[in-house]
Amino acid sequence: MTRVGAGKYTYEFIQDFPKLPAGESLGIVSTVATDSQDRVYVFQRKDPPVMVFDRDGNYLKCWGIGAITDPHGMTIVDDIVYITDRSDSVAVTFTLDGKPLQLDAYYSVFGLFPLLELLIIRHLDRVAADALIAFRPLLQRDDESFRDLLRRITTVPATQAAVAGGFWVTGGLWATLTDLEAHRMSGVSAGAAALTLAIEVPINLLLAMFLLKATRHFLDVERVHREAPRIDLLEPAPLYGFARLTSQTALGLLLITAVLIPSLAPTYFVDALEFTRLNFVVMIATLVSGAVAIFVLPLYGMHRRIVAEKERLQGANGTRLTAVLGELEQDVRTGELGRADGLNKQLASVLAERDLLAKLPTWPWQAATLRAFVSALLLPVLVYVLARAAERVVL
Repeated sequence: MTRVGAGKYTYEFIQDFPKLPAGESLGIVSTVATDSQDRVYVFQRKDPPVMVFDRDGNYLKCWGIGAITDPHGMTIVDDIVYITDRSDSVAVTFTLDGKPLQLDAYYSVFGLFPLLELLIIRHLDRVAADALIAFRPLLQRDDESFRDLLRRITTVPATQAAVAGGFWVTGGLWATLTDLEAHRMSGVSAGAAALTLAIEVPINLLLAMFLLKATRHFLDVERVHREAPRIDLLEPAPLYGFARLTSQTALGLLLITAVLIPSLAPTYFVDALEFTRLNFVVMIATLVSGAVAIFVLPLYGMHRRIVAEKERLQGANGTRLTAVLGELEQDVRTGELGRADGLNKQLASVLAERDLLAKLPTWPWQAATLRAFVSALLLPVLVYVLARAAERVVL
């Protein structure tokens, strides 16, 4: 019998411990723990994650398939199994038979996700109403016509909602059923599977409503901007209202993305295959690009109108400047300088107007709105970095 160690930490080395079922082999073993009956729990990075043996190494049972993504740490205290999952960044507890004693972070976070989506949608409705009311001075509509427009920009037709919701929910169910493991439905009980579907269906339904709202805002903002017969660059406040709507619609998309990243990122980045990391980066780049498009593109038509109006004003200013300079030149040439003081004042006034026109912005948003949006573009990346940092500290 071979012995290893020294003093009270002397152990017998058993070559064929534990005895695995026929055809089974151990993967990378993360840790080992024992319960009050000296049963040995082997925590490995392959399915099944947990294999249980008696004190002599005889195989008893296994569990954890579908409940644990990437085994990291395990300890048993008072016959309660405490497990940390490196991929999902969670710590969960189980009975000795593998039954979960608490809802993990997946259900905790995603159970509240529909509420977040609903709050974003309701908030955007209020912002849309405020933007349209601020823009009303530029519209030629009576009260009844304006109320119809307000109703259109804050509500979604039932038919469109049904089609978009049905399509998105059906697509979500198809994605779930074709990849059960990614959606926490592989090897779980019927109750756990039903809970997952009960969470994912409203998530997909409300996500469809959000995307439909974003699309309608895209079109409605352009339509309302075109309807204004004239714009006044020296009274820009009405022009800024819809920038707040488009920016906050984009920020809503970024917020949804930021909530999704802590659960999606580990699955992609822990995987050793390069193409999965590339897929994740492409997904984030696509979402950020979509957010920029939602913010900027609906305002592009008004941007062109502002540019045209600015060029018109600058052209008129240039004509006046040319006229004043011409009169000054004529007086200097003829030596009649009696009105030089008045012409100099006119010249100073025209030059001040030229400087003012040059500083007028051509995009219909305030600087604070743009700064907030650009800062929020970093939100998904920041959340991911913090999640990974916290994971290293905790685990």
